[in-house]
Amino acid sequence: MSQSTVRINLPGPNVAAHNWTLAVNTVLQPLAQAWSAQSGINIEWSYRDAADADTLAAVRTTLSSGPAPNDIYLVDVTWPSTLQPFLAAANTTVPAGVLTRNNQQFLSPVVADGKVFGIPFTVDFGALFYRTDLLQRFNIANPPKTWDELDATLNTIIPALRNAGDVTVSGYLTPLTADDLMVAIVQEWIYPHPIVSSNRTLPGWTQPALGLWQSRADRFSKMLQSGRLSAFAIGADNVYIAGRWAKGTSVYARHWLSEGARITMGSSGATWAVTTMPDGSAGSMGGYYFTVPSSRRANGPSTDAVGRTIDWLNSQAVQRAWSMGTKMIPSDKSLWNDVNICNNLGFCSVLNSIQPVVRPTLESGLGYSTVSLAVASTWLNLVMGRGSGPPLAQISDVHKRIATVLEIDLLGPPVNVTGADPLGVFFTAMAVIGLILSFLTLGMLFVLRKRPKIKRSSPVFMAVMVLGLMLGYVSVLIDVGIPNAIVCAARPWVLAFAMVLTVTTATLKNVRIYLIFQHPFAKRKLWSNKALFTTLAFLVSIEVAILGAWTGLDAPVPTDVQMDTYRFTGCMSKSASLESGFTLALYVYHAVMLAISVWVAAKTWSTNKEYSEARSITTSTYVLTVLALFAILIGYVQGLGVGARFALIAAVKLVVVTVFLLLFFGPKLWYEARAYFGLVQAKDDSKKQSKRAGPTSTMLRGNAPEKQTATTDTSGTGGTAGNATSTTALGGGTGTVANNDNMHCAITDMSVRSAKSEWRLQLAPWRSARAILYPSLKLIVLEYTDPAGMSKFEAAIVTPDSLNTIYMREFTMAEGMISGSQATGQGSQSGAGGGSSTGATSSRNNGETPLVIVVNMGGEVHEWTCATNNATKAWADAVNAIKHNAIHLIKLPMPT
Repeated sequence: MSQSTVRINLPGPNVAAHNWTLAVNTVLQPLAQAWSAQSGINIEWSYRDAADADTLAAVRTTLSSGPAPNDIYLVDVTWPSTLQPFLAAANTTVPAGVLTRNNQQFLSPVVADGKVFGIPFTVDFGALFYRTDLLQRFNIANPPKTWDELDATLNTIIPALRNAGDVTVSGYLTPLTADDLMVAIVQEWIYPHPIVSSNRTLPGWTQPALGLWQSRADRFSKMLQSGRLSAFAIGADNVYIAGRWAKGTSVYARHWLSEGARITMGSSGATWAVTTMPDGSAGSMGGYYFTVPSSRRANGPSTDAVGRTIDWLNSQAVQRAWSMGTKMIPSDKSLWNDVNICNNLGFCSVLNSIQPVVRPTLESGLGYSTVSLAVASTWLNLVMGRGSGPPLAQISDVHKRIATVLEIDLLGPPVNVTGADPLGVFFTAMAVIGLILSFLTLGMLFVLRKRPKIKRSSPVFMAVMVLGLMLGYVSVLIDVGIPNAIVCAARPWVLAFAMVLTVTTATLKNVRIYLIFQHPFAKRKLWSNKALFTTLAFLVSIEVAILGAWTGLDAPVPTDVQMDTYRFTGCMSKSASLESGFTLALYVYHAVMLAISVWVAAKTWSTNKEYSEARSITTSTYVLTVLALFAILIGYVQGLGVGARFALIAAVKLVVVTVFLLLFFGPKLWYEARAYFGLVQAKDDSKKQSKRAGPTSTMLRGNAPEKQTATTDTSGTGGTAGNATSTTALGGGTGTVANNDNMHCAITDMSVRSAKSEWRLQLAPWRSARAILYPSLKLIVLEYTDPAGMSKFEAAIVTPDSLNTIYMREFTMAEGMISGSQATGQGSQSGAGGGSSTGATSSRNNGETPLVIVVNMGGEVHEWTCATNNATKAWADAVNAIKHNAIHLIKLPMPT
């Protein structure tokens, strides 16, 4: 056979409703003979076996088995994706003019890596066919332009037909099969979002596209359930659809434009017309393309002869003749305005209105068959209301499967909040401002370290707490950006140490305050700085042990975390179980510390106002506990995006740290800074002056005030309530000490609390009072000095642990009670220390409302001096009398 003979393989005799053999013999062969005579190139036609008609696998097997027996293959537009490894690029086989004159959109289905693997011969598009007779019958003027309009017309037509007894006509008819045809239909439903774009991305993965997919799937599922989408569509192919449509058994039908236009309604009497698909006029593209095998027979024609043959077949003259003879749509768009062709086709107005969409053929490469099956089966499940998971999950899953097959980075770059994002800029600025405030706080602590309020609060421990707060701000900073290995390893350490240095130190200080006021008369420090540091080091060592084991065994490393629609870089250990175990250990440890902090905070809430740090610590602890629980919950909330989760956690950290910084350090530093610069007179300075000048206190002694001079020195620094010395000058305002059995001795300021039962006493508020001893009367008078709360720093806080609890009835005492040798009351008792006392008789559980007064008398009797003879014995007698409930504790109103 001559080398100038080009063999062309065509579809089988009856593929796509065409008799290809007849069409070639009647249309192409006469033209080919004339062209052969001119070009010297003969054309020999062959047809694929009817049994293998349109069988992609058969052609692929032929091309992959060795030199191809044919020089040109006319194949379906979707086939080059699978045949591409065995095809020669048209760039090297056809004249350059062929590529430039063809519509680039029609070439796109067969382009991969800049190479063209097919030249179009005919094209086709999906279109909507509709029954004009039914629309006219129900006064519907125009075919639907949207899916909503189509659904609305069916809601009018179908019920009316059923009421009229017509059960043969269904609503919308379209192929619903798990094959490539379903992909073409889906492309029209989800327009303008293609499944796979030419640059190998998944536009349908965006949120708007996913929403469109879900809404369309939901629509057709409801249409199928209601009968508006024909049940005959399930499993139907184009041939079946064409047969149903020819019988006039549906209102609407989706079909290929050129194939549907050749269908006649026969004897049904129905009339029809065609329009574009609803919502965008999208039409999936079909058609046939000429391809050239990369391996051809050795004695075949030259590449030039093959290229010139394709050039001739793609020419306008051949396409016009073929379209006129077969009513197939030419790929040359200029012919769509040819009067003869348009009259022959009958749908050029629709053709020119269609927005072509292409199936992801060469974009998917060898994976197209897998992609096609995944899309088709998923959509079939969605429409039929089946499949695993909710619709959106199935849609997301099919995109992931496509991305896996095509090796597409579906999720894009990590969406971590970085320093370039508004959120990152804002929270970075807030954390930096917090660090600046922390550094200023450290500086002020150093400058004011010898001021009374700062000194009593232990500046060293306050500095440790500030360091912890600074780590809290740092933990916000290292959450910004994409973490590296160092940042991932550091994150648990920074956050955990921020917690332990701040909260644990504050808790230990609060515990010390609690112990001080539990044992106000202790002569030695109940918890020295050294002991506190030792305890803190021990608690920190537990934290170090947990974190060290975690870091040593399986430190967190940067990990690509893939969500449904995005990815971010997180910090995770390689072993999820190990990470969970260490995280749980830290949670439990910190939860125990917080629980202790809350308990101690509750116990010290009502301590002396001079210990204002107790309330600052307490308030900060409560805020921290609530927000820490909130932060933990945020970590387990599903559906939060990276930005929202970052913002919430960063905000919680900043609020906790800043509240702690302002509440605990703000008042002290503000007060002492003003005192340091002389803007206010420090209370401690005024007290020093009072020691020298002596304060005046009004007492009830008869009807006249009594002058007295008291000297009190109670230093709580270092964990002890201190020693108190009180000297009182009595009698006639002379300022001299007189021996008078009725003289009283001002003991000290103290705090008392009362409740109706002993268990309620733990929750009762403390009130400040002044204890006054009358040795000869065996009488102690408590004068309330601050009904609103605690007394000044020198007040002694006492608790029931080592005390005598006395239940007494409340009663009113006559003014002459103190100055007279006799006093009105309910009776008199003899105390263990001798002598008698007048006033109310003590009673326990006598049915009356008792006043519970807690007084610590243990261990300090010898420290007090009194301006009476034998003062120590008098005090000892008073204590002994109290133990036997023989001395009246009298509540006097606060002096005005």
